[in-house]
Amino acid sequence: MDKFWDAIAGNIIVIATCMVPISIVGISSYFAHKRLELVHRERMAAIERGMMPPGQLTDPQDEERKEEEGAKSAPNYLRRGLFWLCPGAGVVAFSVLFLSDVHPGIRLPILGVAIACAGIGAAFIAIYLVENQKARPGVQ
Repeated sequence: MDKFWDAIAGNIIVIATCMVPISIVGISSYFAHKRLELVHRERMAAIERGMMPPGQLTDPQDEERKEEEGAKSAPNYLRRGLFWLCPGAGVVAFSVLFLSDVHPGIRLPILGVAIACAGIGAAFIAIYLVENQKARPGVQ
């Protein structure tokens, strides 16, 4: 049993890193469900008293989001592309130049993720260029 606790103690940061996002999603989902359940109870109580609740049964959070957001702006593909491309290209350069002496089991996953990020950025920039050409039909 001591080996088990030693393994847990040695990997507590990894375990916490995995559990924090999962618990945040779980807790927020739980409270969103409870809020919707209260809305249903309120509607059922109104129906039992003979009153027809106004409107359709929707999630109140959706209405609040629509009011807060208003009209959505066009997606900014250039910003997204640069956001993905620059760090991805930087990590690719770092991995190729400075991690050449490191064991391939460590270097190759880092290089693979960096190439994927740079590729996503390049795709966003290509989408931006295509959409920019469509927006200006007279220019070729």
